[in-house]
Amino acid sequence: MAPTVGAQKAREFVLYSSDGATVEVYAKIGGVVDLSDKVSNSLADITDKDDAGYRTLLAGAGISSRTITLSGEFKTSTALTRLEADSENRVARNYCLVREDGSAVELSALVEDVEASGGNEGALKYSFTLQSSGAWDLGTFSGTTFTPA
Repeated sequence: MAPTVGAQKAREFVLYSSDGATVEVYAKIGGVVDLSDKVSNSLADITDKDDAGYRTLLAGAGISSRTITLSGEFKTSTALTRLEADSENRVARNYCLVREDGSAVELSALVEDVEASGGNEGALKYSFTLQSSGAWDLGTFSGTTFTPA
């Protein structure tokens, strides 16, 4: 029997970004209000005339990618400044998306777009999309450290 995953609240997710040092230290960007985490796999079609009209795919080939879109509230303006600079300069950085139970996904990603807005209530709201660059790891996160599974 497959394990079941209990319902999780998007607001319980937290995103951290790496400082890029040799020994990475992660800093909290902010809490998540809305989250979309999409894993895509493009497949390698190797169908030829001998396949009698049926598609044949090459196992283990193709391209995997991950797109994470988040929105929420920044804890500091430093987070917004870093995301804007990374987006403008097309800088890849390691990010860690942490779930309520401490499980996490770490990936190198580029900021595809970033949007900030605020109202008279004072909270600075954000929305941005991360596009993976390279492989990602699943593991756990504690404090400022990611541990691969």
